[in-house]
Amino acid sequence: MITFAQSATIPQVEGDELAQMEAIRDTLNTLVTESNVRKKKVVIAVPAALEEEVTMKSIFIPDLPIDVPKEVMKMNVRAEFEAQDFISYLDDAEIDCHVEGETTFDGNHGLDVFAVAVHRDLIERRVQLLRDCGMFPIAIDVDFLALARLVVTTTQLSDEEDIAILDIGATTTDVGFYQHGKLYPYPPILFAGMDLTSHVAQTLNVNEDEAEAYKHGKEAMVDGSPEEADVWGVLEDKLNQELCLELYGHFDAYTREFPEFKPSKVIISGGTAQLPQLDEFFTSQLAIPVDVLHYVDRIAVDANGEVAALKDNEPLFSTAVGLALKGGL
Repeated sequence: MITFAQSATIPQVEGDELAQMEAIRDTLNTLVTESNVRKKKVVIAVPAALEEEVTMKSIFIPDLPIDVPKEVMKMNVRAEFEAQDFISYLDDAEIDCHVEGETTFDGNHGLDVFAVAVHRDLIERRVQLLRDCGMFPIAIDVDFLALARLVVTTTQLSDEEDIAILDIGATTTDVGFYQHGKLYPYPPILFAGMDLTSHVAQTLNVNEDEAEAYKHGKEAMVDGSPEEADVWGVLEDKLNQELCLELYGHFDAYTREFPEFKPSKVIISGGTAQLPQLDEFFTSQLAIPVDVLHYVDRIAVDANGEVAALKDNEPLFSTAVGLALKGGL
């Protein structure tokens, strides 16, 4: 049951990674202190967008029984990563995997395995951050996997249904397809909410805070301010020039890989997913029905808890709720 939800904005700090980590630590400490959060066991995510440190692959492992011990499976996955030269940091990678089922490939019987590799340094940085804040990690996940878990848990999908999932955050847009109980992540798109805010600010000659408010339709329209239609026109142009072109490429790649499948709908999440008209815009551009992720009415929520922020901003909290589902928090 969800009993509490709160968020905080991490300031962007000029300088090295250490300075940014200090800003994250300070923000997290303040959020926990002011929220009176008592639980110390947490599940944390690493970002799928860090492709040099996070790798997700579907792998075929031949000649293994489905009940093979987990450690043996990990050894085989590591060997396959090495044989295929999938990642440059294999010696420093922590690997986990999930057996999707038995399958046959090129006449060989074996296992279909979904594998994740994460650079050990990235994990250690996340763990140290939590410990500095007096917290103890019980699991580490990939943010896009957490979102997909929430989508599958709360969306009524038939066994034959094929969907696309977009997580449109502040700096990147994660893309994946879900078919027959299996997730197929695609490379992240390096365009998202902050790019739109900067474009609005430059085009309308306003500051970043004003641009963010205009973007979400929250700025009062007064004399001299841009009309709502003008703001959306600015956003639409940039979305067409940048994000849509990348999305077309991902959808084309998916249909080439799986010509027998076509997504029946697209589910969008992330803070940027709440832009007015964005679902309608993507529906027209992709020619597929697009829905913003909603899950509050499908997950137990404590009516007496502090959950107003969640109910007013579901897409922003989707990864956190997906992580909680993993940890059983």
